[in-house]
Amino acid sequence: MYKKVDRDLFGISERLKRINPKYTVFRNQLQERFEVHTDGLDFVVPNNVLDSRVIDYALKTRKENEHDIEQEVEQHNKQVFEETKKQNKVREKRLADMLTFASRAGRTVGFSKQIKEEF
Repeated sequence: MYKKVDRDLFGISERLKRINPKYTVFRNQLQERFEVHTDGLDFVVPNNVLDSRVIDYALKTRKENEHDIEQEVEQHNKQVFEETKKQNKVREKRLADMLTFASRAGRTVGFSKQIKEEF
């Protein structure tokens, strides 16, 4: 169930109209969040609070800034990939150490429990 928000404490709904006259703010009562629509859902309000961050977000996510957003996403994905690579190297080293220890001690290693916890 949607409830249109015409007035709010900081006048965000009116200020959004200055950015795009088609912007309309709704309160999605089923999902307990604010949404901004034009012909459909444009974006969900970050932090679920109608304040100046909504204006900043609306300006940042405009079509004109598409290239900057793509660059930002690519940079973030690169950082995530590099961090995952580092974590995998640490796990490989730990696994190799465990196998070496077990081999020297003439033991077998039961990895199933530890692997589920760590990996």
